[in-house]
Amino acid sequence: MISSVVLISPSTLLYYNHRTHPGPLEEITKFEHTTVGKPLDNRQVEIRTWLEEHETTMDIAAWIVFDDLSVVIEHEPYAEMFQDHAVITEGDTGITMEDKEKALHLLQTQLEAYDANNARL
Repeated sequence: MISSVVLISPSTLLYYNHRTHPGPLEEITKFEHTTVGKPLDNRQVEIRTWLEEHETTMDIAAWIVFDDLSVVIEHEPYAEMFQDHAVITEGDTGITMEDKEKALHLLQTQLEAYDANNARL
């Protein structure tokens, strides 16, 4: 899932990443899901709405937000929800290999907690 205020279209971002700036996301060829936001919409609400709308149709075990604005982890009402799901990037450089490693660590931690919770059921 991708949510962005600078995104023109998923294919534009993919073209940009793959053709001109190979890096941590260069292997992505398609986004399965996107949020439906407008520039300057509240990203927290946009992402939370997407998660709520898909919780009954998808088994969402882990998720990550890449953002160059720390607003997702600093502002209420959902700041706590994003604490262990956000990787704050630098707008000048985009997603770095370090950001990728942090995201993988957060995802692994979330998956382990998900598996432990489901094992108890």
